[in-house]
Amino acid sequence: MNGAIALVMSARATDPDDLELMAWHALLLSKRGQDAAAIPLLERLITSIDINVQAPALAMLAVCYDTVGRGADAMETARAALAVDPTRIPPATTLGLRLVEAGKVEEALAVLERALPHAKKPKQRESIEKLIAVARAKR
Repeated sequence: MNGAIALVMSARATDPDDLELMAWHALLLSKRGQDAAAIPLLERLITSIDINVQAPALAMLAVCYDTVGRGADAMETARAALAVDPTRIPPATTLGLRLVEAGKVEEALAVLERALPHAKKPKQRESIEKLIAVARAKR
């Protein structure tokens, strides 16, 4: 993966405003566990693209915020991602988990139950079902 990041960084050096390269750079950084470094790229990317195509970047940004402990930003960004594309699973699980932790169980259940039919991968479905069970237990 280091080679891929080096390649993207080299390409970005010649065109730092290329949005596709910026997105790839942020993705590669996040995959390496460098979410704090990915955040400014994602924030810039989101302000540079049309709202109708922001959902993937917003979803990744919400997860990055959550990973670095910025829970309020994660919740706000997850809501924005779901407003653009309600079928996105990562922002739904991020928002659902944060809402449960904040004691907003009914709101968490609504988010998670809306997401469940869109979970196509077994692991996603299992994660949502576990979060729903935790939320119901806190009622």
